[in-house]
Amino acid sequence: MLTIKNLSKQFGENILFENVNLEFKQGKIIAVIGKNGAGKTTFFNSITKIDTNYKGELLYKGEAYQKINELGYIPAELYFYPKITGIEYLNYFLFSRGLKNEDKIEHWNKLFQLPLKDYVDDYSTGMKKKLAIMGVLIQNNDVFILDEPYNGLDIESCLLLDKIILKLKANNKLVIISSHILSSLYELSDQILLIQNKEIKAFNNKEEFKQLNDLLIDKDIELAIDGMMG
Repeated sequence: MLTIKNLSKQFGENILFENVNLEFKQGKIIAVIGKNGAGKTTFFNSITKIDTNYKGELLYKGEAYQKINELGYIPAELYFYPKITGIEYLNYFLFSRGLKNEDKIEHWNKLFQLPLKDYVDDYSTGMKKKLAIMGVLIQNNDVFILDEPYNGLDIESCLLLDKIILKLKANNKLVIISSHILSSLYELSDQILLIQNKEIKAFNNKEEFKQLNDLLIDKDIELAIDGMMG
């Protein structure tokens, strides 16, 4: 269980969110949405402790933490060391957890079908995203934070990722995800968090999700579109 108490974050005079109180249980899929610049990535960087310049308290399993060893994080902007092969990248993820291969890489690559002996520099954007997803999956994490994981993936890979996320939930994993593909989030999520106007507001069921489209689209924009199309 991940608990957030009175979390606040600002850059200079710009407050992204303040006094946020949330509790995330295992076996749930939590979506985080908001307009560009609303603070989704900043929120993820705070709860992963990549950025510790925040106010508030973060607890995992009831205790304060410096990092969560069972957490796998895929940032929106991926970075790979130059001249590293796919297999070297994945073996590093296993090594960082003290795990042995035990066919984990081969198992997952039957799904992702990546040329793991090739340099990652030669991968397409979608292949790099699939490699990053494989990296956190082979670690047997209990918590997954996925920032825009669908970006760069083709349709087939997006559907595969949907199935993987649902399987993680079935295996009692906690998945926290952001995406601009709202239809997928509406279908997958147990809870959706909207970052807007310095708040993080929780929507807790499918009926409440229906309110989100109205909150995300400014009425003045709708009127402007009507005027142009009328």
